[in-house]
Amino acid sequence: ALPISGERETKEVRHDTGPQSRDIHEHSRNSSCDVASVPSSRVDVSAYLNLAANCVDNITHGLAISAAYLISFKVGALTTASILLHEVPHEIGDFAILLNAGFDHWSAAKAQIA
Repeated sequence: ALPISGERETKEVRHDTGPQSRDIHEHSRNSSCDVASVPSSRVDVSAYLNLAANCVDNITHGLAISAAYLISFKVGALTTASILLHEVPHEIGDFAILLNAGFDHWSAAKAQIA
């Protein structure tokens, strides 16, 4: 059936973007979408668990650095350098987890900094 003048023919589409995909939205007849641009309607609990674990991880890093500087400046500096090298891939991985769990890019970046 042809749509009545002024109406758009739409269909509901489900994109499988992961094991817990919740991405259902409408497409007009001759359109498609970029799955990455579709906003997620809900953030998975794993994102919040990851943020809590990251908080505890950062506290333990601070304790380790503090204790290392109490031993000597050299040990403190080496500990600081090793933790900084550890944190770069760790934060990139956490960012990816947040994106996969439903955060948008900006919210994930702000959550990583806060």
